[in-house]
Amino acid sequence: MGRASIYMIIGFSTIFIMVGKNMNNVGVQALTNALTYYENSQRYNVAQAGANFACTQLFLDKTWRTGYSNVAFNGGTFSVTAVDTTSGRVKITSIGTYLSETQTVIVVLQPSSFAKFAYFSDNEPSTIYWGSGDTVWGPYHSNTKLYSNGRAIFYGKVTTKNGKSSSGTKPKFLGGYETGVNMPLPTNLAPTKDSAIARGRYVATTDTVWATFNADATITVKIGAAAATTTALSTYANNGVIVFEGAILRVKGTVSGQVSLSCISNGGGAGGRILIDDDLKYKTNPLSNPASTDILGLIATKEIQVANTAANNTGGIDIQAALYSQTKGLGVQNLSTGGTKGSIRLLGGTTQGQRQVVMSGSTGYHKSYYYDERLMASSPPGFPFTGGFEIVSWYE
Repeated sequence: MGRASIYMIIGFSTIFIMVGKNMNNVGVQALTNALTYYENSQRYNVAQAGANFACTQLFLDKTWRTGYSNVAFNGGTFSVTAVDTTSGRVKITSIGTYLSETQTVIVVLQPSSFAKFAYFSDNEPSTIYWGSGDTVWGPYHSNTKLYSNGRAIFYGKVTTKNGKSSSGTKPKFLGGYETGVNMPLPTNLAPTKDSAIARGRYVATTDTVWATFNADATITVKIGAAAATTTALSTYANNGVIVFEGAILRVKGTVSGQVSLSCISNGGGAGGRILIDDDLKYKTNPLSNPASTDILGLIATKEIQVANTAANNTGGIDIQAALYSQTKGLGVQNLSTGGTKGSIRLLGGTTQGQRQVVMSGSTGYHKSYYYDERLMASSPPGFPFTGGFEIVSWYE
């Protein structure tokens, strides 16, 4: 019995020693894991801080490309580069160092375009209200107030400079609401013009211009009394930016490709207006095929109007484009005649200097505006920018 007891004691002692060793190993491993996690977190935090510093600098100064070198932060250092890419974006690379190991954060920003707005108005008249039945998808901004009389519904974020004025049932802001936001329009369309001169198509004329987009990726252009010519879009404007200065531009057709059509005032006369003579649609509708790459911008110094044509006066009109009107907005030619003409079925967004009336009493068009969600990440070539940047990707 004595020898058996000794064996039993030795056995239990061996077990306890092994269990103790395993518990010790587990404790050591847990401590190692905790230290590793802490160190990795520190590297990440340092790299993230560098990226945030760089983003802030870019938001304050869009020309900033200085970067940072070995800046001490939270026990480590970060170094940052900011470089322009061939696609017009800015790539920020932030490397955080802690205890001789590194972590990298890469941020890509693109210039913020007015095309991202479902609705933007620099001057919102107090005589025009959003009311029950009105629905806006996508971002909304007014550099004055938002005026409502009824239960309008806003699905995207709403921002205003000077608050809102509501009577009757209040609107619903499903995407959030913020006031005190000022986002002035550019003073002119010089950047769009410069882009057209550099690599697109620029034409100075006081004649009326008719432009028809064709589904085979061509454009038919007629200037004044001259004969019409049909040219591949890629040939007519290499970068997709087309500018007519001093003209009245009339447009319609089926867009295949990526293009911006702009009509700029030359300081006098009736030029700088765009009239939409008939349906203006994409060859591939992004509502039925989100992979569609067709995209159109209409850019005018003055108003963009639904023309008083037979095609538009029965059954309404389809407009698929991002619209930009520097001093006025989307309106109707000869609004006071013709009775109710159907609906303006807009797929895209509109940015305007001043909101225009499209229905007066029982005359004009109902609004059926639907936001093209592709405009949140991309914009038509040469479309005016807000002057700031937006983050499109953040890689850690």
